[in-house]
Amino acid sequence: MFDKIRKSLKSPDAYDNFLRCLMLFNEEIVTREELIILVGGSLRKQPDLYQQFKQFLGHKDSTSPEPLTPSHTPTPTSIQPKERVNELINELDFNNLKRYGASYRALPKSCQQAKCSGRTDLCREVLNDVWVSFPTWSEGDSQFSSSRKTQYEEQMFRCEDERFELDLVLEMNISTIRVFESLQRKMEQMSSAEVANFKLDKSLGGTSKVIHRKAIHRIYGDKAGDILEGLEKNPSVALPIVLKRLKSKQEEWLEAQRGFNKVWRDQLEKYHLKSLDHQGITFKATDSRAIRSKSLISEIETICDERQDQNGETTGPHMNFYFALDSKVFADVIGLLLFYLYNNTTLQREDRMKVKDFLCHFLHEFFFFTGQDLGGEEDLLGDSDSEGMDVDTVEGPTKKVEVVHCMTEEQTKTSTASLDCDQHVLYCNNTWYIFFRLIQILCSRLEKLYQQSQVLIERDPTSKELQNQAASVLLGLKKPVEIETTEYYPVFIKLVKSLLDGNTDNNSFEDLVREMFGVHAYVSFTMDKVIQGIMRQIQPMVLDATCQKLSLLYLECLEQKSKQDDSDCSTLDTSYQRKVEAFLGDENLYRIVMDKQASRLSIELLDVQQNAQEEVPETKKWKEYVAKFSKPVMNLSDLQMMPAHRKIFL
Repeated sequence: MFDKIRKSLKSPDAYDNFLRCLMLFNEEIVTREELIILVGGSLRKQPDLYQQFKQFLGHKDSTSPEPLTPSHTPTPTSIQPKERVNELINELDFNNLKRYGASYRALPKSCQQAKCSGRTDLCREVLNDVWVSFPTWSEGDSQFSSSRKTQYEEQMFRCEDERFELDLVLEMNISTIRVFESLQRKMEQMSSAEVANFKLDKSLGGTSKVIHRKAIHRIYGDKAGDILEGLEKNPSVALPIVLKRLKSKQEEWLEAQRGFNKVWRDQLEKYHLKSLDHQGITFKATDSRAIRSKSLISEIETICDERQDQNGETTGPHMNFYFALDSKVFADVIGLLLFYLYNNTTLQREDRMKVKDFLCHFLHEFFFFTGQDLGGEEDLLGDSDSEGMDVDTVEGPTKKVEVVHCMTEEQTKTSTASLDCDQHVLYCNNTWYIFFRLIQILCSRLEKLYQQSQVLIERDPTSKELQNQAASVLLGLKKPVEIETTEYYPVFIKLVKSLLDGNTDNNSFEDLVREMFGVHAYVSFTMDKVIQGIMRQIQPMVLDATCQKLSLLYLECLEQKSKQDDSDCSTLDTSYQRKVEAFLGDENLYRIVMDKQASRLSIELLDVQQNAQEEVPETKKWKEYVAKFSKPVMNLSDLQMMPAHRKIFL
């Protein structure tokens, strides 16, 4: 039949194309119907030969398909029915289809479905052909976004993929070795004639036609075809050689696996905790921008504008922060700032003493902090033995600390008297506001880690043993914990100090903190930048003339409050506010209030222009009259300028 086809085609190129079509059919690239369509254009002129060719292929359809001609090209439906069905389904508008729940849609009856010849009555009864899954996040107007893998998760998945691929190669190779060893033992029990006539099929003595052939291809590469042919035709000669090669490769790959296991273990230990921390990856970049001066000022200005646009209110605090003043967190804040002051700043000795005095006295008293524990930093005060300074010995939790007082006697009395008030009110500029915001950020983050350490201690005081028995430790995903749970927070404070003085790099610091606090450790990744920002704000607050004037106005108000009744505090606050407004001019004016009872720090951005408009002209005249009346001496010229037409009262 093929000789007749070759003669009927006449052209060698046409016959070569016919053979190529048969090759595509043998490779299962085209179906039987598609092959008939492809060759129909050439064999249509020979009906008997064309019918004989269809019978040879086993084609039973009485209706012959149309031949393939330039005017009739095969449609996607005739060549790729499954792909065509998928295209039709993709063209459907699922938003308008019948719904079942939130994630399922019913296909319309007009939708063409792929044919399945293996269905039984039970399959038709229980299998679903109507409802398709349509998740809510696939809708066009949905705001849902699936979480993406982080770079550390990608590393973990890559290690797992590499481990799986190597395990697959080893298992495939050892399976082929077992089959070939069984064949070798079988041939040893055969006679010489039986061995000579012994042949192998496509499965090479096994149950799969793919696994063993892939194992041979992986080892021999381009020469695998000759090896497979030798195994099928003459297994008695080729089998021992191939089996020896397979065993040699198996030992080589096992040795490589042992080396890779060390690399994978190191990578898993390095990336396991990082892969669980989704917030820490973006936190460093976003927080570095958030703690900038411009960002902090823009934050409160935005809140002020939004409130004014919504309800027209311009009074009342724009920010409220709560402090846990009963804990040792505030003392640790002061200790970290003092540590940075004496190890990382280039200030002169006198300026350092001013900054230290501000931290040790003003900040303690403003926040109503009665504790005296500065964290045991005896090395911070090594150069504070100058003359004229009072030194008090303070008993800390573990050791004694010398605290230097360099405030004047009058300021000390004033600040001590201020402890009797329930509120401290401070009117200030941008520099003071940024300082208090950074102090609040540092306190809140230390407080969060301190509370987390207490939770871990309360959960199980002996959690170190349990953590070392955790699945992640037993699987080699992370190293055993060497720090007691009760020491987490003290060790963390030491790590921050080590980071500040440069003895620990950022990566090591993050790994150690993440090992202790897990996914809660991300708030500490920018701790050094927050402390540096605070110290940058303290220096102008202590040394700048504007900030010093604001400090003096605050102390004057405190002194006046200590001499007046509580009923006059509002009047004094108003007078204090007016003085600060006049001094700052066009700068932003903030009202910072520390409430002792509520442990609340309130910050309000004041509208200076509105406050100036609120002053009634009659009140302004009354103030001028009081000012003139309070003058000690009145000149004759002033008397002459008084109106002569005024009536005499008495």
